[in-house]
Amino acid sequence: MPKATKYILDTATIVSYPQSLSVDIKNTIIPNFVFDEILSLGNKSKDLVHLINLSIGSGLKVIDFPALHDGAVFQQNFDRPSKFGMMMKVFIQEYAKQFQSDPLCIVTDDKNLLSMIDAKNTPHIGA
Repeated sequence: MPKATKYILDTATIVSYPQSLSVDIKNTIIPNFVFDEILSLGNKSKDLVHLINLSIGSGLKVIDFPALHDGAVFQQNFDRPSKFGMMMKVFIQEYAKQFQSDPLCIVTDDKNLLSMIDAKNTPHIGA
Protein backbone atom coordinates (compact mmCIF):
# COMPACT_ATOMS: atom_id res chain seq x y z
CA MET A 1 0.00 0.00 0.00
CA PRO A 2 1.23 3.52 -0.72
CA LYS A 3 2.29 5.70 2.18
CA ALA A 4 -0.61 7.79 3.43
CA THR A 5 -0.55 11.46 2.60
CA LYS A 6 -3.84 12.38 4.29
CA TYR A 7 -5.05 11.38 7.74
CA ILE A 8 -8.74 11.26 8.62
CA LEU A 9 -9.55 11.64 12.33
CA ASP A 10 -12.76 10.38 13.89
CA THR A 11 -14.58 11.80 16.91
CA ALA A 12 -13.24 9.28 19.42
CA THR A 13 -9.66 10.01 18.39
CA ILE A 14 -10.08 13.75 18.83
CA VAL A 15 -11.85 13.37 22.19
CA SER A 16 -9.39 10.78 23.55
CA TYR A 17 -6.23 12.15 21.95
CA PRO A 18 -6.62 15.89 21.31
CA GLN A 19 -2.88 16.04 20.64
CA SER A 20 -3.67 14.24 17.36
CA LEU A 21 -4.70 17.67 16.10
CA SER A 22 -1.09 18.81 16.23
CA VAL A 23 0.57 15.95 14.31
CA ASP A 24 1.15 16.58 10.59
CA ILE A 25 -1.77 19.01 10.72
CA LYS A 26 -1.46 20.19 7.12
CA ASN A 27 -2.20 16.63 6.02
CA THR A 28 -5.00 16.01 8.50
CA ILE A 29 -8.70 16.22 7.73
CA ILE A 30 -11.89 15.73 9.67
CA PRO A 31 -15.31 15.34 8.09
CA ASN A 32 -17.76 18.08 9.03
CA PHE A 33 -20.02 15.50 10.71
CA VAL A 34 -17.16 14.70 13.12
CA PHE A 35 -16.87 18.40 13.95
CA ASP A 36 -20.67 18.57 14.40
CA GLU A 37 -20.60 15.60 16.74
CA ILE A 38 -17.92 17.29 18.85
CA LEU A 39 -20.02 20.47 18.96
CA SER A 40 -22.95 18.39 20.24
CA LEU A 41 -20.96 17.38 23.32
CA GLY A 42 -21.91 20.70 24.93
CA ASN A 43 -19.63 22.13 27.62
CA LYS A 44 -17.22 19.21 27.26
CA SER A 45 -16.50 20.34 23.72
CA LYS A 46 -15.40 23.94 24.38
CA ASP A 47 -11.69 23.15 24.66
CA LEU A 48 -11.83 20.75 21.71
CA VAL A 49 -13.64 23.28 19.50
CA HIS A 50 -11.05 25.89 20.43
CA LEU A 51 -8.25 23.45 19.61
CA ILE A 52 -9.89 22.53 16.29
CA ASN A 53 -10.24 26.20 15.38
CA LEU A 54 -6.56 26.79 16.19
CA SER A 55 -5.67 23.73 14.12
CA ILE A 56 -7.71 25.03 11.18
CA GLY A 57 -5.57 28.15 11.32
CA SER A 58 -2.51 25.90 11.10
CA GLY A 59 -3.76 23.85 8.15
CA LEU A 60 -6.31 21.31 9.44
CA LYS A 61 -9.06 20.83 6.88
CA VAL A 62 -12.69 20.27 7.86
CA ILE A 63 -14.20 18.69 4.75
CA ASP A 64 -17.88 19.19 4.01
CA PHE A 65 -19.84 15.99 3.56
CA PRO A 66 -22.47 16.87 0.98
CA ALA A 67 -25.42 14.67 0.20
CA LEU A 68 -23.26 12.25 -1.74
CA HIS A 69 -25.94 9.64 -2.27
CA ASP A 70 -29.13 11.68 -1.80
CA GLY A 71 -29.04 10.76 1.88
CA ALA A 72 -30.96 7.52 1.36
CA VAL A 73 -28.32 5.37 3.01
CA PHE A 74 -28.64 7.46 6.18
CA GLN A 75 -32.43 7.51 6.40
CA GLN A 76 -32.46 3.99 7.77
CA ASN A 77 -32.98 3.65 11.50
CA PHE A 78 -29.32 3.16 12.43
CA ASP A 79 -28.09 3.60 15.94
CA ARG A 80 -25.32 6.20 16.34
CA PRO A 81 -22.32 3.89 15.85
CA SER A 82 -23.77 2.33 12.72
CA LYS A 83 -24.89 5.63 11.22
CA PHE A 84 -21.57 7.26 12.00
CA GLY A 85 -19.72 4.27 10.61
CA MET A 86 -21.75 4.36 7.39
CA MET A 87 -21.16 8.08 7.02
CA MET A 88 -17.43 7.64 7.58
CA LYS A 89 -17.31 4.71 5.14
CA VAL A 90 -19.01 6.73 2.40
CA PHE A 91 -16.88 9.78 3.19
CA ILE A 92 -13.69 7.72 2.85
CA GLN A 93 -14.85 6.12 -0.39
CA GLU A 94 -15.89 9.42 -1.95
CA TYR A 95 -12.77 11.24 -0.80
CA ALA A 96 -10.59 8.47 -2.22
CA LYS A 97 -12.43 8.68 -5.57
CA GLN A 98 -12.09 12.46 -5.81
CA PHE A 99 -8.51 12.69 -4.58
CA GLN A 100 -6.84 9.55 -5.85
CA SER A 101 -3.41 11.10 -5.49
CA ASP A 102 -3.90 11.41 -1.71
CA PRO A 103 -3.60 7.93 -0.15
CA LEU A 104 -5.59 7.90 3.10
CA CYS A 105 -4.96 6.66 6.60
CA ILE A 106 -7.84 6.42 9.07
CA VAL A 107 -6.97 7.32 12.67
CA THR A 108 -9.39 5.57 15.02
CA ASP A 109 -9.66 3.22 17.97
CA ASP A 110 -13.18 2.23 16.92
CA LYS A 111 -13.05 -1.46 15.99
CA ASN A 112 -16.60 -1.36 14.63
CA LEU A 113 -15.65 1.46 12.28
CA LEU A 114 -12.59 -0.44 11.11
CA SER A 115 -14.71 -3.49 10.35
CA MET A 116 -17.13 -1.33 8.34
CA ILE A 117 -14.41 0.27 6.24
CA ASP A 118 -12.51 -2.94 5.46
CA ALA A 119 -9.44 -2.18 7.56
CA LYS A 120 -7.47 -4.98 5.88
CA ASN A 121 -7.35 -2.84 2.74
CA THR A 122 -7.46 0.61 4.31
CA PRO A 123 -4.38 1.94 6.09
CA HIS A 124 -5.19 2.86 9.66
CA ILE A 125 -3.66 3.84 12.96
CA GLY A 126 -5.22 2.59 16.19
CA ALA A 127 -7.38 -0.36 17.23
